[in-house]
Amino acid sequence: MGFRTNAEIIKNKLEPFPDFPVFTQDYITAARFFNTCRTHGVQGSHIDFLIFAVAANNGFAILTLDNDFSRYAQFINLSLVTL
Repeated sequence: MGFRTNAEIIKNKLEPFPDFPVFTQDYITAARFFNTCRTHGVQGSHIDFLIFAVAANNGFAILTLDNDFSRYAQFINLSLVTL
């Protein structure tokens, strides 16, 4: 049994899912979400807001274990699924 890196494990788990395109509008939406949260004193990463934007622009819910997303969802209307 060989040593597997975290990157390999993640790659194997994500392989069944198709890549989803990210468009200019998604980046604009992410910036808007960033500004909305920042106005309310909530900071977040650019990647988190891009994930939120792609989900919002495509009608997706977000499955997460990250508490940061719950903080963002107080100011951004988006469906979260938590475990």
